[in-house]
Amino acid sequence: MADSFEVIVIGSGPGGYRAAMLGALRGLRVAVVGSSVAATEASELIHLLSLAPDRETALSLLAAGRYNHPTRAEELLNATETLAGKWGLGKQVFG
Repeated sequence: MADSFEVIVIGSGPGGYRAAMLGALRGLRVAVVGSSVAATEASELIHLLSLAPDRETALSLLAAGRYNHPTRAEELLNATETLAGKWGLGKQVFG
């Protein structure tokens, strides 16, 4: 059974830590994607997600992304699938 999360934080620095803590304090299931997954692409992922006007577009951008590390690609795709399913956006994001 795959874990599901309501909040995925990219980066485990001070800002990521604060975002994760706020989500957890509000009772949300939080995952932190740190350097082991996002690595040097963290700033690119944050920029990509900042361009999205809504969560459907954000998930579509993540699903269409090409990542240079197999584990990173799999983790991001799993997170995207989880959120798309939770938000009822599976067909819109994955066709």
